Parts: sequence; structure tokens; C-alpha cells
Amino acid sequence: MKKRNIVLTGFMAAGKTSVSAIIARKLKMDVIATDDIISRREEMSISDIFAKQGEEYFRGLERELVREISSKEGCIFDCGGGIILDERNIYDLKSRGKVFYLKASPELIYERAKLDDKRPLLKVKDPMAKIRELLLLREPLYSKADHTILVDDKTFEQVADEIIRIIKNG
Repeated sequence: MKKRNIVLTGFMAAGKTSVSAIIARKLKMDVIATDDIISRREEMSISDIFAKQGEEYFRGLERELVREISSKEGCIFDCGGGIILDERNIYDLKSRGKVFYLKASPELIYERAKLDDKRPLLKVKDPMAKIRELLLLREPLYSKADHTILVDDKTFEQVADEIIRIIKNG
């Protein structure tokens, strides 16, 4: 029997990396972190890729990676926040996995992201306004996930357990 992938999507700082690590530990699965792979292959940070090559170049790398990894089975995909901007990525990720949208409020995202200088899209005068703007644009795409998990007021462990429950129930 083929093992389905668990795909975590959501805005930056929604908790995808922390939650994927907990699920991986509990279910003994490998994690594939798209931003980490791209950064390693390009030998520079995501911020540097955005600064030197531009967002369009980065999204192209992301698209290529999704095509490559979506044939894998039994993995957890910790996806970069904008991976859903190309709807082909959503389709490919859903083809062999269950896609979960970790939905966080703009306030929680800002609290988690404000001290992290590796967030290229938040290097603006008013980061909270930018978060709200990007969430508004991306929400219709994030909502194409198989399941939406509200993460505000939950620990990473609680979010991971909720996803595991959903996976085990079919």
C-alpha cells in the first residue's frame, strides 16, 4: 500500500516547520522542507535569493522542486509560505498527499516573525499591513487545502496531534 504524503502549507511563521518535526517524530516519517532544499541547492538564503534573483526566479525554483518531490511517498512536506501561488503546485501536492493549511491570524504571524530577519517579504515599513495584504491575496489559494487547521491558541503539539488524528481517520 502506498503511503500518502502529509503536506503543510500556510503563511510564514504559521508553525509548519515545528509541526512537521513533531509529526515526523510521532509517525517516523521524513520531512522535506522546500525552502531548506532550495537554499541548500542555490547555496544562499531565501532572503538572498529574493534580493539577488527576484521572487519570480525563486518561484520557478519552487515549481521545479514541487514537480520533483510530488512523486515521493510517505513524507511530510514543510512548504514555503508562497508555494500555493502557483496552482499547479497545489494540484501536484494533492496528487499524492493530504494538504493541510495551517491558518494563523495576522497578529500571531507578526508576533512570531517580527524578530526573524530572514523574512524577505516582511522587510517593509509596515510589516503588519504587508501580512494582512498577502493573507488576503493568498487565502483563496490556501483554502484549496484538504483541511484547514486553526493554529491560534494551540501549541505546535496540539496542531500536530490534530493532523495525525485526521490522517488516521481517513
